[in-house]
Amino acid sequence: MKLISAIFAGCLAATSALATPVLISHQWAFEPGKEAQVVEAFNAYDTPSMFKGGEPGAVYINQFQMDASPATHDFAVFYKDASAAEATMDARVNDQAFAQFVGKLNGVGQYLGSTYYAIIGTYGEASSGLNKWTAYNFNITNPALAVRAMQEWRASETGKTAPGSAFLAATRAGAPAGVTHILVALYESRAEYENWIEKATRTDDWKKFQNKMNRAGTQLGAIMGQSAIAAGSTENVAEFISE
Repeated sequence: MKLISAIFAGCLAATSALATPVLISHQWAFEPGKEAQVVEAFNAYDTPSMFKGGEPGAVYINQFQMDASPATHDFAVFYKDASAAEATMDARVNDQAFAQFVGKLNGVGQYLGSTYYAIIGTYGEASSGLNKWTAYNFNITNPALAVRAMQEWRASETGKTAPGSAFLAATRAGAPAGVTHILVALYESRAEYENWIEKATRTDDWKKFQNKMNRAGTQLGAIMGQSAIAAGSTENVAEFISE
């Protein structure tokens, strides 16, 4: 989610009834020119046993490109479900290798916080090649309507032409004030995605979609970025966040 992502990011539409995928975004502000050291530290920490308690997930180091916050990067970590996320986080408490990894990161940047998301809707076929993304922040008061709006939009003639994939995620903890959900569009080419958006906004399908989303809640802004590196099972994650 190469990386999505934080993105990086997240869906009752097509998510298994038995497991709701989880995304945890860890935001950092790294000093300019220190990206190579971040990647080096991550590669040194990366091991096959990084994930516990279920099918392996994946980590994407995302670079923020259009964002008003102090964050420059995030580690977007995808898990099959809450049990796998909990088992992995509990295991890190006494993990010396993880402590050394975080220590190296602290030497080149500042940790800003983490956000926990439950992925409640997935749309389109995700793949590791979709390494650029736009994340839209929402304050949604009617989640069921938002999910239905996304389902109907993606099933419309215009929605079917959307490049890449998307997912809708509910924030559980750590989000900025007022943000209850994020809608993340994943794609290979930003120019292709922006050109598609330009055409889509002129259609009746888009107007119907926007009308429903406006009734469901309020959009609070958007950020853009791209993946720098990925590790773990990107194949599994593609399945987690695909229809």
